[in-house]
Amino acid sequence: SNVKFSDVARAMGIQHVSTVRTFKELCSIYRKAETVKNNFIECCVVAREENVKVHNEIRRLAHKSLDSLVRVEPALDALNHRRKVPISKDLPIRVFDFDPIDRPLDTRHEKSSVKLPAGWKMSMLRPGEALKERRGIRNILFLHGWMGDQSEWDDVISHLLSIQRLEDTSSWRLITLDMPGHGHTPALLAPEMLVKRSLNLTEGDDLDKIVSLEWMATSIVSSLQNIGLQSLDVVCGYSLGGRVALTMKLLMLLDGNSEFGLLSKTTKLILLSANAKELLSETAGGASTEGE
Repeated sequence: SNVKFSDVARAMGIQHVSTVRTFKELCSIYRKAETVKNNFIECCVVAREENVKVHNEIRRLAHKSLDSLVRVEPALDALNHRRKVPISKDLPIRVFDFDPIDRPLDTRHEKSSVKLPAGWKMSMLRPGEALKERRGIRNILFLHGWMGDQSEWDDVISHLLSIQRLEDTSSWRLITLDMPGHGHTPALLAPEMLVKRSLNLTEGDDLDKIVSLEWMATSIVSSLQNIGLQSLDVVCGYSLGGRVALTMKLLMLLDGNSEFGLLSKTTKLILLSANAKELLSETAGGASTEGE
């Protein structure tokens, strides 16, 4: 445009017009202008194309400097090498059972706030330890929400145990666990990688594709199978836990996946704040599943 900034300012009755080209000039003019009302200060900058080029170079150099400070060991950085994150088979698991497992109580990893009525005990299973199966036992699994852990269910577990009728005490086993990347499970990314993600220094980061609902569901089922669990009668999930529970059931129903043999068509789901309708619409175009 041929219109001058100073002409527009004076046309508006503003006589004090200044033009600066450096930050030092701006500071000097600004201090002088504080004592005068109605000032216009024109700052001359480079053209837009040059401005974008300069900012991109600043960003590149800033990222290069930060990247040199936040180094990620190659062995810890699965994303940079596009490797699949290994399936977790030893998630921390708590079992609440009226007929306790015949071994000492292990509470090394958890100080539970669950109130245990007479006859009920909590067992914290070590990797590779097996449940003692009993005829007629039914299993209910509780999955916590995003950024939570299995202790979220402590009040619910306490209440359920307190209302059990004596004649029903041997019919249910209650199970909680820490889902991958939560609670006492190992971090999915090295601390340095978390810093890089927070600073937006991970271009092409596909963590959401690597650590998927299917991956989490597989890790949970593998861990339960690793302790010898034979079946799941009910899965109760809150928020992320609800979406993982639904994924477990969908994989069993839609794919006939033998990995999910713990579940059956009769396995009941209790989903809380899981946005299940959205997940169903994303899976197989919302294909209907028997019994759901």
